[in-house]
Amino acid sequence: MRAMTKNMKRFCDAYLVDLNGTNAYRAAYPNIKNDQTAGAAAARMLKDVRVQEYLKIRQDARMKRLEMKQDDVLLELYKIVRAQVTDFASINNGAVFIKATGNLTEDQKTAIASIKEGANGVELKLHDKMKALELIGRHLGMFNDKLIDLKIDEIKITIGDEEY
Repeated sequence: MRAMTKNMKRFCDAYLVDLNGTNAYRAAYPNIKNDQTAGAAAARMLKDVRVQEYLKIRQDARMKRLEMKQDDVLLELYKIVRAQVTDFASINNGAVFIKATGNLTEDQKTAIASIKEGANGVELKLHDKMKALELIGRHLGMFNDKLIDLKIDEIKITIGDEEY
């Protein structure tokens, strides 16, 4: 197998920062200014076996350094999914009461994205539950993201007695 070029390695290193192929390609090849060109070239580069092997080695090394496993990530996402608004606030006679963080479990605290003093009092924001569900579902292979190419020669629509 041929060795990776310097630009391929530069692409991989940039890709590992934010997993954005277009940005990584432009970092490796700064003369490319068009996003569509960079995106298409990045997609081709990510299919290269040498690039895939290098990325896997680097990602595995990162996981080992962090001592993080897929189960750890899934567990954190699961904590976000399990969180209920009633874990953090209650309503009594029309007034909203935010629970003290000292009374929350560590799992509940994981679901909190931010707490700040806003114009209307304390604002509590939770991590996006739908995004967490999507990430878990993707990991478990529950979604089919393949696009189907359809060719339609003619469409007939009937509204009442009229056909279009």
